[in-house]
Amino acid sequence: MRKAKFVSVLVLLALLLTALPGAAVAQEPPPVDPYASEPAPPQPAGWWERNPPYRWEYVEGGHWLAVWNGYWCSDQHYLPGDWQTCPSGYGCIGSWTWWIRYPESKLGVPSHWRSIWPGAKDLGNYEAYGYFH
Repeated sequence: MRKAKFVSVLVLLALLLTALPGAAVAQEPPPVDPYASEPAPPQPAGWWERNPPYRWEYVEGGHWLAVWNGYWCSDQHYLPGDWQTCPSGYGCIGSWTWWIRYPESKLGVPSHWRSIWPGAKDLGNYEAYGYFH
């Protein structure tokens, strides 16, 4: 008789566990970043990689922006040699300003350097790391 009760209790317990899988295998919620100041923008399916910009954009006042179709680009380089950008008047390329990073990334390129340095107008001479789509 005791064996029958014990088996009945085990069967009942097994039935309850299969009927309530969420309760039996509770998961903790994902961690919340208390330092996040704003939500990240939506990101379509894509990938992170280094790419060159795809166009130049002129901004009134004599400014030029190299434009990438990637989000949140950074780590910009001038492929013939970053050192060549240092006499630009704005420091080396690593300190040039990203004007916008979403939905496209736009790097400010000093107009006087762009107009006199050989190869400075060639988009293929620039690259940055970003999220491309």
